[in-house]
Amino acid sequence: DDFGTALVSGKFAFGIGNPDTTILSTASINNGAWHHCVATRQQATGVISVYVDGSLQASATANRNTLNASARLLFGAVASGGGYFNGSLDDIKIFSRTLSGAEVLALYSNTVTAPAGAPTNLTSSAGNAQIQLNWSEAGMATSYNVKRSLVSGGPYSTITNVIAASFLDTAVTNNHTYCYLVSAMNSAGEGVNSLEASASPYGLAAWFKADAITNVNNGAGVSLWPDASGNGYNAFQTSPGNQPTFVTGAINGLPVVRFNSANSTYLWFYRPVQDDFTMIFVYKSSQGIGTGTDFWTGAGLVNGEQNGSVNDFGVSLNANGQVLAGTGNPDKTDASVGGYANGLPHVVTFKRTRSTGSIFLYVDGAVAAATSAGTQSLVSPNFLVLGGQGVLNNFLTGDIAEVQIYNSPLSDTDRLGLERALKCKYGLTGGLTPPAPAAVTPAAGNRQIALNWTMIPGAANYNVWRSTDGGSTYQAIATGLPASSYVDTNAANGQVNYYKVAGADGCGVGTF
Repeated sequence: DDFGTALVSGKFAFGIGNPDTTILSTASINNGAWHHCVATRQQATGVISVYVDGSLQASATANRNTLNASARLLFGAVASGGGYFNGSLDDIKIFSRTLSGAEVLALYSNTVTAPAGAPTNLTSSAGNAQIQLNWSEAGMATSYNVKRSLVSGGPYSTITNVIAASFLDTAVTNNHTYCYLVSAMNSAGEGVNSLEASASPYGLAAWFKADAITNVNNGAGVSLWPDASGNGYNAFQTSPGNQPTFVTGAINGLPVVRFNSANSTYLWFYRPVQDDFTMIFVYKSSQGIGTGTDFWTGAGLVNGEQNGSVNDFGVSLNANGQVLAGTGNPDKTDASVGGYANGLPHVVTFKRTRSTGSIFLYVDGAVAAATSAGTQSLVSPNFLVLGGQGVLNNFLTGDIAEVQIYNSPLSDTDRLGLERALKCKYGLTGGLTPPAPAAVTPAAGNRQIALNWTMIPGAANYNVWRSTDGGSTYQAIATGLPASSYVDTNAANGQVNYYKVAGADGCGVGTF
Protein backbone atom coordinates (compact mmCIF):
# COMPACT_ATOMS: atom_id res chain seq x y z
CA ASP A 1 0.00 0.00 0.00
CA ASP A 2 2.52 2.58 -1.20
CA PHE A 3 2.50 5.46 -3.71
CA GLY A 4 4.80 7.88 -5.49
CA THR A 5 5.61 10.00 -8.51
CA ALA A 6 8.48 9.52 -10.94
CA LEU A 7 9.93 10.48 -14.32
CA VAL A 8 9.19 7.50 -16.60
CA SER A 9 10.13 7.54 -20.29
CA GLY A 10 10.20 11.32 -20.16
CA LYS A 11 6.65 11.49 -18.79
CA PHE A 12 5.25 12.42 -15.39
CA ALA A 13 4.17 9.20 -13.67
CA PHE A 14 2.00 8.61 -10.60
CA GLY A 15 1.07 5.27 -9.12
CA ILE A 16 -0.13 3.40 -6.05
CA GLY A 17 0.47 -0.21 -5.00
CA ASN A 18 -1.45 -3.35 -4.00
CA PRO A 19 -2.33 -3.81 -6.79
CA ASP A 20 0.12 -1.61 -8.66
CA THR A 21 -1.55 1.00 -10.86
CA THR A 22 0.47 3.67 -12.72
CA ILE A 23 -0.63 6.48 -15.02
CA LEU A 24 1.58 8.65 -17.28
CA SER A 25 1.17 12.17 -18.59
CA THR A 26 0.81 12.62 -22.33
CA ALA A 27 3.27 15.52 -22.31
CA SER A 28 7.01 15.05 -21.87
CA ILE A 29 8.57 16.84 -18.91
CA ASN A 30 12.29 16.08 -19.53
CA ASN A 31 12.91 18.89 -22.04
CA GLY A 32 15.01 21.10 -19.77
CA ALA A 33 12.10 23.46 -19.02
CA TRP A 34 10.28 23.97 -15.72
CA HIS A 35 6.96 22.11 -15.46
CA HIS A 36 4.17 22.25 -12.92
CA CYS A 37 3.25 18.62 -12.09
CA VAL A 38 0.34 17.55 -9.89
CA ALA A 39 -0.80 14.09 -8.80
CA THR A 40 -4.15 13.61 -7.03
CA ARG A 41 -5.88 10.66 -5.42
CA GLN A 42 -9.39 10.33 -3.97
CA GLN A 43 -9.60 7.36 -1.62
CA ALA A 44 -13.41 7.15 -1.63
CA THR A 45 -13.54 6.49 -5.38
CA GLY A 46 -10.01 5.22 -6.03
CA VAL A 47 -9.57 7.80 -8.83
CA ILE A 48 -6.01 8.96 -9.46
CA SER A 49 -5.03 11.75 -11.87
CA VAL A 50 -1.98 13.59 -13.17
CA TYR A 51 -1.77 17.16 -14.41
CA VAL A 52 1.06 18.94 -16.24
CA ASP A 53 1.15 22.74 -16.48
CA GLY A 54 -2.46 23.01 -15.33
CA SER A 55 -3.84 20.46 -17.83
CA LEU A 56 -5.35 17.09 -16.93
CA GLN A 57 -3.19 14.45 -18.65
CA ALA A 58 -4.48 11.10 -17.41
CA SER A 59 -6.86 9.46 -14.93
CA ALA A 60 -7.54 5.92 -13.77
CA THR A 61 -9.34 4.05 -11.01
CA ALA A 62 -7.12 2.20 -8.55
CA ASN A 63 -7.60 0.67 -5.10
CA ARG A 64 -9.20 2.40 -2.12
CA ASN A 65 -6.69 1.16 0.44
CA THR A 66 -5.11 3.30 3.13
CA LEU A 67 -1.62 3.94 1.73
CA ASN A 68 0.49 3.48 4.83
CA ALA A 69 3.23 1.08 3.72
CA SER A 70 5.99 3.65 4.15
CA ALA A 71 6.36 6.16 6.97
CA ARG A 72 8.49 8.46 4.82
CA LEU A 73 8.64 10.00 1.36
CA LEU A 74 11.84 10.73 -0.55
CA PHE A 75 12.68 13.64 -2.84
CA GLY A 76 14.75 12.61 -5.85
CA ALA A 77 14.81 8.84 -5.38
CA VAL A 78 12.61 5.75 -5.14
CA ALA A 79 12.07 4.86 -1.49
CA SER A 80 12.95 1.18 -1.99
CA GLY A 81 16.34 2.14 -3.44
CA GLY A 82 17.78 3.58 -6.65
CA GLY A 83 15.76 5.49 -9.19
CA TYR A 84 17.75 8.66 -8.61
CA PHE A 85 16.39 11.82 -10.22
CA ASN A 86 18.66 13.99 -12.38
CA GLY A 87 17.14 17.48 -12.31
CA SER A 88 15.70 20.22 -10.10
CA LEU A 89 12.70 20.30 -7.77
CA ASP A 90 11.10 23.41 -6.34
CA ASP A 91 7.97 24.50 -4.44
CA ILE A 92 6.68 21.10 -3.34
CA LYS A 93 3.21 21.15 -1.76
CA ILE A 94 1.30 18.21 -0.26
CA PHE A 95 -2.40 18.67 0.51
CA SER A 96 -4.47 16.43 2.78
CA ARG A 97 -7.38 16.48 0.34
CA THR A 98 -8.02 15.99 -3.37
CA LEU A 99 -7.64 19.22 -5.32
CA SER A 100 -10.13 19.91 -8.09
CA GLY A 101 -9.06 20.60 -11.66
CA ALA A 102 -9.91 24.29 -11.17
CA GLU A 103 -7.69 24.45 -8.09
CA VAL A 104 -4.83 22.78 -9.96
CA LEU A 105 -5.19 25.30 -12.78
CA ALA A 106 -5.18 28.17 -10.28
CA LEU A 107 -1.99 26.85 -8.69
CA TYR A 108 -0.33 26.64 -12.10
CA SER A 109 -1.53 30.11 -13.06
CA ASN A 110 0.06 31.49 -9.92
CA THR A 111 3.46 30.40 -11.21
CA VAL A 112 3.21 32.22 -14.54
CA THR A 113 0.85 35.19 -14.04
CA ALA A 114 0.85 37.87 -11.37
CA PRO A 115 -2.53 38.56 -9.74
CA ALA A 116 -4.60 40.67 -12.13
CA GLY A 117 -7.02 42.22 -9.66
CA ALA A 118 -6.66 44.12 -6.44
CA PRO A 119 -7.96 42.78 -3.13
CA THR A 120 -11.43 44.22 -2.51
CA ASN A 121 -13.50 45.20 0.53
CA LEU A 122 -10.51 46.31 2.61
CA THR A 123 -11.79 47.36 6.03
CA SER A 124 -9.97 48.67 9.09
CA SER A 125 -11.21 48.80 12.67
CA ALA A 126 -9.27 50.34 15.52
CA GLY A 127 -8.77 49.06 19.03
CA ASN A 128 -6.48 50.09 21.83
CA ALA A 129 -3.05 50.43 20.15
CA GLN A 130 -4.06 48.06 17.37
CA ILE A 131 -5.87 48.04 14.02
CA GLN A 132 -7.58 45.00 12.52
CA LEU A 133 -7.55 44.73 8.70
CA ASN A 134 -9.76 42.40 6.67
CA TRP A 135 -10.25 42.06 2.92
CA SER A 136 -11.66 39.72 0.28
CA GLU A 137 -9.28 37.25 -1.35
CA ALA A 138 -7.89 38.11 -4.79
CA GLY A 139 -7.70 35.64 -7.65
CA MET A 140 -4.35 33.84 -8.12
CA ALA A 141 -2.99 35.30 -4.87
CA THR A 142 -0.79 33.18 -2.63
CA SER A 143 -0.02 36.00 -0.19
CA TYR A 144 -0.63 39.69 0.39
CA ASN A 145 1.55 42.73 0.96
CA VAL A 146 0.21 45.10 3.62
CA LYS A 147 1.27 48.72 3.19
CA ARG A 148 0.90 51.56 5.70
CA SER A 149 1.24 55.32 5.75
CA LEU A 150 0.58 58.11 8.22
CA VAL A 151 -0.81 60.20 5.38
CA SER A 152 -3.74 59.52 3.08
CA GLY A 153 -2.38 58.89 -0.39
CA GLY A 154 1.05 57.82 0.82
CA PRO A 155 3.93 57.36 0.50
CA TYR A 156 3.37 53.82 1.77
CA SER A 157 5.79 51.32 3.27
CA THR A 158 5.24 47.56 3.09
CA ILE A 159 5.04 46.41 6.71
CA THR A 160 4.35 42.69 6.27
CA ASN A 161 3.43 39.88 3.89
CA VAL A 162 0.66 37.54 5.05
CA ILE A 163 -1.07 34.46 3.65
CA ALA A 164 -4.50 35.06 5.20
CA ALA A 165 -6.84 37.83 4.05
CA SER A 166 -6.51 39.62 7.37
CA PHE A 167 -3.86 41.25 9.55
CA LEU A 168 -3.74 42.71 13.05
CA ASP A 169 -1.35 45.66 13.16
CA THR A 170 -0.10 46.09 16.73
CA ALA A 171 2.80 48.39 15.81
CA VAL A 172 0.60 51.48 16.01
CA THR A 173 0.21 54.27 18.51
CA ASN A 174 -3.01 55.63 19.89
CA ASN A 175 -4.17 59.06 18.70
CA HIS A 176 -2.75 58.73 15.18
CA THR A 177 -4.50 57.99 11.91
CA TYR A 178 -3.05 55.12 9.84
CA CYS A 179 -3.81 54.52 6.16
CA TYR A 180 -3.49 51.10 4.50
CA LEU A 181 -3.31 49.46 1.10
CA VAL A 182 -3.15 45.73 0.32
CA SER A 183 -1.80 44.07 -2.84
CA ALA A 184 -1.93 40.43 -3.92
CA MET A 185 1.26 38.42 -4.49
CA ASN A 186 2.26 35.14 -6.08
CA SER A 187 5.48 33.66 -7.44
CA ALA A 188 5.07 35.58 -10.71
CA GLY A 189 4.86 39.00 -9.06
CA GLU A 190 2.64 41.56 -7.40
CA GLY A 191 -0.81 42.79 -8.38
CA VAL A 192 -2.28 46.28 -8.08
CA ASN A 193 -3.10 47.96 -4.79
CA SER A 194 -6.49 47.90 -3.14
CA LEU A 195 -8.47 51.00 -2.31
CA GLU A 196 -7.26 52.77 0.82
CA ALA A 197 -8.68 52.15 4.28
CA SER A 198 -7.81 54.13 7.39
CA ALA A 199 -8.37 53.93 11.14
CA SER A 200 -7.33 55.75 14.29
CA PRO A 201 -6.49 53.52 17.26
CA TYR A 202 -7.91 55.12 20.34
CA GLY A 203 -9.55 52.21 22.06
CA LEU A 204 -13.07 53.22 20.98
CA ALA A 205 -14.99 49.95 21.30
CA ALA A 206 -18.55 51.20 20.77
CA TRP A 207 -20.15 54.58 20.05
CA PHE A 208 -23.83 55.42 20.05
CA LYS A 209 -24.81 58.89 18.79
CA ALA A 210 -28.43 59.88 18.46
CA ASP A 211 -27.41 62.29 15.69
CA ALA A 212 -26.12 59.30 13.70
CA ILE A 213 -29.55 57.61 13.63
CA THR A 214 -31.05 57.88 10.14
CA ASN A 215 -34.40 57.12 8.52
CA VAL A 216 -36.30 57.42 11.81
CA ASN A 217 -38.95 60.12 12.15
CA ASN A 218 -39.41 62.30 15.19
CA GLY A 219 -41.42 60.36 17.77
CA ALA A 220 -40.97 57.01 16.02
CA GLY A 221 -39.66 53.90 17.76
CA VAL A 222 -35.96 53.06 17.65
CA SER A 223 -35.37 49.43 16.72
CA LEU A 224 -31.68 49.90 15.89
CA TRP A 225 -29.12 52.34 17.29
CA PRO A 226 -26.06 51.82 15.06
CA ASP A 227 -22.56 51.59 16.51
CA ALA A 228 -20.76 54.58 15.00
CA SER A 229 -17.33 53.14 15.91
CA GLY A 230 -17.60 50.67 13.02
CA ASN A 231 -17.01 47.72 15.35
CA GLY A 232 -20.50 46.34 14.89
CA TYR A 233 -21.87 46.58 18.44
CA ASN A 234 -25.28 47.83 17.31
CA ALA A 235 -28.02 48.22 19.93
CA PHE A 236 -31.37 46.53 19.21
CA GLN A 237 -35.01 46.34 20.28
CA THR A 238 -37.13 44.14 18.06
CA SER A 239 -40.30 44.38 20.17
CA PRO A 240 -42.22 47.51 19.04
CA GLY A 241 -43.88 47.91 22.45
CA ASN A 242 -40.48 48.16 24.18
CA GLN A 243 -38.82 50.52 21.72
CA PRO A 244 -37.67 53.92 22.95
CA THR A 245 -38.46 56.88 20.69
CA PHE A 246 -36.34 59.17 18.57
CA VAL A 247 -36.80 62.83 19.55
CA THR A 248 -35.26 65.67 17.57
CA GLY A 249 -33.93 68.91 19.06
CA ALA A 250 -34.11 67.69 22.65
CA ILE A 251 -30.66 68.84 23.85
CA ASN A 252 -29.08 71.94 22.31
CA GLY A 253 -30.97 71.30 19.07
CA LEU A 254 -29.62 67.75 18.83
CA PRO A 255 -31.65 64.53 18.92
CA VAL A 256 -31.87 61.97 21.73
CA VAL A 257 -33.21 58.49 22.30
CA ARG A 258 -36.06 58.87 24.81
CA PHE A 259 -36.82 56.06 27.25
CA ASN A 260 -40.09 55.56 29.15
CA SER A 261 -40.24 53.34 32.24
CA ALA A 262 -44.02 52.98 31.92
CA ASN A 263 -43.49 51.08 28.65
CA SER A 264 -40.36 49.22 29.84
CA THR A 265 -38.38 50.62 26.92
CA TYR A 266 -34.75 49.63 26.44
CA LEU A 267 -32.08 48.73 23.89
CA TRP A 268 -29.43 46.05 24.24
CA PHE A 269 -26.05 45.40 22.63
CA TYR A 270 -23.30 42.81 23.00
CA ARG A 271 -20.82 43.82 25.69
CA PRO A 272 -17.67 45.20 23.97
CA VAL A 273 -15.38 45.36 27.06
CA GLN A 274 -14.62 43.20 30.08
CA ASP A 275 -11.31 44.28 31.61
CA ASP A 276 -10.11 47.87 31.32
CA PHE A 277 -12.70 50.36 30.11
CA THR A 278 -13.98 53.92 30.15
CA MET A 279 -17.66 54.72 29.48
CA ILE A 280 -18.67 58.31 28.75
CA PHE A 281 -22.28 59.22 28.09
CA VAL A 282 -24.73 62.13 28.01
CA TYR A 283 -28.16 61.71 29.61
CA LYS A 284 -31.06 63.83 30.85
CA SER A 285 -33.71 62.67 33.34
CA SER A 286 -35.98 64.00 36.05
CA GLN A 287 -36.93 60.63 37.51
CA GLY A 288 -34.60 58.06 39.04
CA ILE A 289 -35.65 54.92 40.90
CA GLY A 290 -35.33 54.08 44.60
CA THR A 291 -33.06 55.51 47.24
CA GLY A 292 -30.52 52.70 47.32
CA THR A 293 -26.90 53.48 46.52
CA ASP A 294 -25.83 50.28 44.78
CA PHE A 295 -25.44 50.25 41.01
CA TRP A 296 -28.20 47.64 40.65
CA THR A 297 -30.82 49.65 42.59
CA GLY A 298 -31.38 52.69 40.36
CA ALA A 299 -32.84 53.25 36.91
CA GLY A 300 -30.43 51.68 34.43
CA LEU A 301 -28.44 54.00 32.17
CA VAL A 302 -25.76 51.70 30.71
CA ASN A 303 -26.07 48.54 32.73
CA GLY A 304 -25.39 44.80 32.73
CA GLU A 305 -26.62 43.93 36.25
CA GLN A 306 -27.29 40.23 36.89
CA ASN A 307 -28.76 38.63 40.00
CA GLY A 308 -26.35 37.48 42.67
CA SER A 309 -22.67 38.11 43.16
CA VAL A 310 -21.39 37.82 39.58
CA ASN A 311 -18.78 39.53 37.43
CA ASP A 312 -21.05 42.30 36.13
CA PHE A 313 -21.02 46.12 36.00
CA GLY A 314 -23.24 49.07 35.24
CA VAL A 315 -24.40 52.62 35.85
CA SER A 316 -27.81 53.72 37.15
CA LEU A 317 -29.68 56.75 38.58
CA ASN A 318 -31.67 56.77 41.83
CA ALA A 319 -34.62 58.95 42.85
CA ASN A 320 -32.35 61.30 44.81
CA GLY A 321 -30.47 62.05 41.60
CA GLN A 322 -27.39 60.08 42.62
CA VAL A 323 -25.43 58.48 39.77
CA LEU A 324 -24.37 54.95 40.78
CA ALA A 325 -21.55 53.12 39.00
CA GLY A 326 -20.09 49.83 40.09
CA THR A 327 -18.82 46.31 39.48
CA GLY A 328 -19.79 42.96 40.95
CA ASN A 329 -18.16 40.06 42.83
CA PRO A 330 -17.58 41.67 45.26
CA ASP A 331 -20.24 44.31 44.69
CA LYS A 332 -18.71 47.78 44.83
CA THR A 333 -20.37 51.06 43.85
CA ASP A 334 -19.26 54.65 43.36
CA ALA A 335 -22.17 56.92 44.34
CA SER A 336 -22.26 60.61 43.48
CA VAL A 337 -24.03 63.28 45.48
CA GLY A 338 -27.68 63.82 44.62
CA GLY A 339 -29.27 66.31 42.28
CA TYR A 340 -28.55 64.81 38.87
CA ALA A 341 -32.18 63.89 38.17
CA ASN A 342 -32.98 67.56 37.60
CA GLY A 343 -34.11 67.40 33.97
CA LEU A 344 -30.82 68.87 32.72
CA PRO A 345 -28.21 67.11 30.57
CA HIS A 346 -25.15 65.69 32.30
CA VAL A 347 -21.92 64.05 31.17
CA VAL A 348 -21.05 60.87 33.13
CA THR A 349 -17.77 58.94 32.96
CA PHE A 350 -17.19 55.52 34.53
CA LYS A 351 -13.58 54.27 34.40
CA ARG A 352 -12.19 50.91 35.49
CA THR A 353 -8.57 49.66 35.70
CA ARG A 354 -8.49 45.90 36.02
CA SER A 355 -4.91 45.52 37.31
CA THR A 356 -5.72 47.54 40.45
CA GLY A 357 -9.49 47.08 40.58
CA SER A 358 -9.94 50.83 40.87
CA ILE A 359 -13.21 52.34 39.64
CA PHE A 360 -13.79 56.08 39.21
CA LEU A 361 -17.01 57.98 38.63
CA TYR A 362 -17.00 61.48 37.14
CA VAL A 363 -20.05 63.68 36.64
CA ASP A 364 -19.80 66.79 34.45
CA GLY A 365 -16.01 66.46 34.47
CA ALA A 366 -15.46 66.34 38.23
CA VAL A 367 -14.59 63.31 40.35
CA ALA A 368 -17.78 62.14 42.05
CA ALA A 369 -16.48 59.00 43.78
CA ALA A 370 -13.72 56.38 43.63
CA THR A 371 -13.15 52.99 45.24
CA SER A 372 -11.31 49.69 44.84
CA ALA A 373 -13.16 46.64 43.53
CA GLY A 374 -12.33 43.21 42.09
CA THR A 375 -9.63 42.60 39.48
CA GLN A 376 -11.36 39.82 37.53
CA SER A 377 -12.69 40.01 33.97
CA LEU A 378 -16.27 41.29 34.01
CA VAL A 379 -17.80 38.73 31.68
CA SER A 380 -21.37 38.47 33.00
CA PRO A 381 -23.54 38.88 31.02
CA ASN A 382 -22.50 39.03 27.36
CA PHE A 383 -24.66 42.11 26.77
CA LEU A 384 -25.36 45.59 28.17
CA VAL A 385 -28.65 47.44 28.35
CA LEU A 386 -29.38 51.08 27.55
CA GLY A 387 -32.27 52.51 29.56
CA GLY A 388 -32.64 49.65 32.03
CA GLN A 389 -30.90 47.15 34.27
CA GLY A 390 -29.34 44.03 32.75
CA VAL A 391 -32.03 41.88 34.39
CA LEU A 392 -34.62 44.00 32.52
CA ASN A 393 -36.10 45.96 35.40
CA ASN A 394 -35.69 49.50 36.80
CA PHE A 395 -36.27 51.11 33.41
CA LEU A 396 -35.23 54.72 32.80
CA THR A 397 -37.51 57.64 32.15
CA GLY A 398 -35.30 60.13 30.35
CA ASP A 399 -33.04 60.76 27.39
CA ILE A 400 -29.68 59.36 26.30
CA ALA A 401 -27.95 61.40 23.59
CA GLU A 402 -24.57 59.74 23.24
CA VAL A 403 -22.55 56.82 24.66
CA GLN A 404 -18.81 56.26 24.09
CA ILE A 405 -17.16 53.06 25.38
CA TYR A 406 -13.36 52.70 25.29
CA ASN A 407 -11.40 49.52 25.98
CA SER A 408 -8.83 51.28 28.15
CA PRO A 409 -8.78 53.45 31.28
CA LEU A 410 -8.28 56.85 29.66
CA SER A 411 -5.81 59.32 31.09
CA ASP A 412 -7.23 62.39 32.81
CA THR A 413 -6.08 64.54 29.90
CA ASP A 414 -7.87 62.39 27.32
CA ARG A 415 -10.94 62.02 29.51
CA LEU A 416 -11.24 65.75 30.08
CA GLY A 417 -10.80 66.43 26.38
CA LEU A 418 -13.68 64.11 25.53
CA GLU A 419 -15.91 65.42 28.32
CA ARG A 420 -15.31 69.05 27.36
CA ALA A 421 -16.05 68.27 23.72
CA LEU A 422 -19.36 66.67 24.71
CA LYS A 423 -20.18 69.70 26.84
CA CYS A 424 -19.58 71.89 23.80
CA LYS A 425 -21.67 69.68 21.57
CA TYR A 426 -24.65 69.51 23.91
CA GLY A 427 -24.48 73.07 25.25
CA LEU A 428 -23.39 72.33 28.81
CA THR A 429 -21.28 74.81 30.72
CA GLY A 430 -17.59 74.03 30.99
CA GLY A 431 -16.98 73.13 27.36
CA LEU A 432 -13.70 74.15 25.76
CA THR A 433 -12.22 74.23 22.29
CA PRO A 434 -9.48 71.61 21.74
CA PRO A 435 -5.87 72.31 22.75
CA ALA A 436 -3.17 72.46 20.09
CA PRO A 437 -1.89 69.16 18.66
CA ALA A 438 1.21 68.03 20.51
CA ALA A 439 3.31 67.70 17.36
CA VAL A 440 2.98 68.29 13.62
CA THR A 441 5.41 66.28 11.46
CA PRO A 442 6.04 67.31 7.83
CA ALA A 443 7.62 65.26 5.02
CA ALA A 444 8.52 67.12 1.81
CA GLY A 445 8.27 65.90 -1.79
CA ASN A 446 8.08 67.54 -5.22
CA ARG A 447 5.54 70.36 -4.86
CA GLN A 448 3.88 68.58 -1.99
CA ILE A 449 4.29 68.20 1.74
CA ALA A 450 2.69 65.45 3.80
CA LEU A 451 1.64 66.43 7.32
CA ASN A 452 0.60 64.23 10.21
CA TRP A 453 -0.07 65.08 13.82
CA THR A 454 -1.25 63.62 17.09
CA MET A 455 -5.02 63.39 17.38
CA ILE A 456 -6.72 65.45 20.07
CA PRO A 457 -9.26 63.62 22.24
CA GLY A 458 -12.63 65.27 21.68
CA ALA A 459 -11.73 67.04 18.45
CA ALA A 460 -14.37 66.45 15.78
CA ASN A 461 -12.11 67.55 12.90
CA TYR A 462 -9.00 69.56 12.05
CA ASN A 463 -8.06 72.72 10.12
CA VAL A 464 -4.71 73.40 8.43
CA TRP A 465 -3.10 76.76 7.61
CA ARG A 466 0.00 77.49 5.50
CA SER A 467 2.46 80.39 5.34
CA THR A 468 4.94 81.12 2.56
CA ASP A 469 6.26 84.40 4.01
CA GLY A 470 8.26 83.03 6.89
CA GLY A 471 5.28 82.62 9.20
CA SER A 472 4.13 86.26 9.11
CA THR A 473 0.71 85.44 7.71
CA TYR A 474 -1.21 82.21 7.29
CA GLN A 475 -3.99 81.16 4.91
CA ALA A 476 -6.43 78.34 5.54
CA ILE A 477 -5.82 75.50 3.06
CA ALA A 478 -7.99 72.72 4.54
CA THR A 479 -10.92 72.58 6.97
CA GLY A 480 -13.04 69.85 8.47
CA LEU A 481 -10.41 67.11 8.07
CA PRO A 482 -11.61 63.94 9.85
CA ALA A 483 -8.16 62.33 10.20
CA SER A 484 -4.83 63.44 11.63
CA SER A 485 -3.06 63.81 8.28
CA TYR A 486 -3.10 65.98 5.17
CA VAL A 487 -1.11 66.22 1.90
CA ASP A 488 -0.54 69.78 0.67
CA THR A 489 -0.22 69.38 -3.12
CA ASN A 490 0.22 73.11 -3.67
CA ALA A 491 3.32 73.62 -1.58
CA ALA A 492 5.79 76.22 -2.88
CA ASN A 493 8.95 74.63 -4.30
CA GLY A 494 12.34 75.99 -3.37
CA GLN A 495 11.33 77.65 -0.13
CA VAL A 496 10.23 76.84 3.39
CA ASN A 497 6.49 76.25 3.86
CA TYR A 498 5.15 76.85 7.35
CA TYR A 499 2.06 75.12 8.76
CA LYS A 500 -0.30 75.34 11.71
CA VAL A 501 -2.94 72.79 12.70
CA ALA A 502 -5.88 73.20 15.08
CA GLY A 503 -8.69 70.93 16.17
CA ALA A 504 -12.35 71.90 16.25
CA ASP A 505 -15.34 70.80 18.31
CA GLY A 506 -18.81 72.08 19.09
CA CYS A 507 -17.38 75.17 20.80
CA GLY A 508 -15.32 76.16 17.76
CA VAL A 509 -11.73 75.99 16.50
CA GLY A 510 -9.04 75.46 19.13
CA THR A 511 -5.52 76.78 19.42
CA PHE A 512 -2.69 76.13 16.96
